[in-house]
Amino acid sequence: MITAILEKLTLYWAYPFVRYALIVGVLIALCSSLLGVTLVLKRFSFIGDGLSHVAFGAMAIAAVLQITSEMPLVMAITIISAVLLLRTGQNAKIRGDAAIAMISVGALAIGYLLMNIFSSSSNLSGDVCSTLFGSTSILTLSLAEVWLSVGMSVLVVAVFMEYRCTNCTMLREMAKAAIKMVTESADAYVWRDTGLAQQVIAEDDIVDEYFDRIKQELIPQIAQNPANGERAIDLLMIAKYFERIGDHAVNIAEWVIFSVTGIHKSSEL
Repeated sequence: MITAILEKLTLYWAYPFVRYALIVGVLIALCSSLLGVTLVLKRFSFIGDGLSHVAFGAMAIAAVLQITSEMPLVMAITIISAVLLLRTGQNAKIRGDAAIAMISVGALAIGYLLMNIFSSSSNLSGDVCSTLFGSTSILTLSLAEVWLSVGMSVLVVAVFMEYRCTNCTMLREMAKAAIKMVTESADAYVWRDTGLAQQVIAEDDIVDEYFDRIKQELIPQIAQNPANGERAIDLLMIAKYFERIGDHAVNIAEWVIFSVTGIHKSSEL
């Protein structure tokens, strides 16, 4: 069975268009996974769909202008639209996915209008569908387009590594410490374990130390580049929420100790 599958894969791999499609598909998946979380958190979750419609409008313009090689024009318009959305979307009155929806529908309408006016075929619906979706386009890639995809992917990875969250490692450790405190405080409550409750109270100093370190690292970043202010504030709020989770775990631990000993915050009640 496995031998037959390997023989079939080897047969398919012999065709260049299969190799090209697989390489580009993997690169798209890699870039999407790197950028997806950031875009969703910034409320740009529909940017992929919106930019595809922008590309459709650009392709319609290229067809009207009878540009033989439409790839440079489509890429330029799509990249410019993406940059404008990401740079102005957070400061505009209409933000994030709402702005993307407006641009997406507008580009789609313009593209359809141009194809309707300047269509060279009677099958307008077929032209629109093939231009929008192009289900076989990934199977018709040329070697130059594959290398272009490789170059764009390298650029995306390089930019991602340059602007990656330098504080994420510390936030991750802070989250682990907060989760550990919550788990232990719940166990202390269930088992009425004052020793474990005291351990939770002591561990709060670790979470507080992480918060202070993150805060001290973020303040200079804002001072050096005010454009990083929004991102730094978001990270600081995340750290503050983790710190509050630790405080709630301490509250549980203190009431566990009170339920067993009758002593709360070093005062006998």
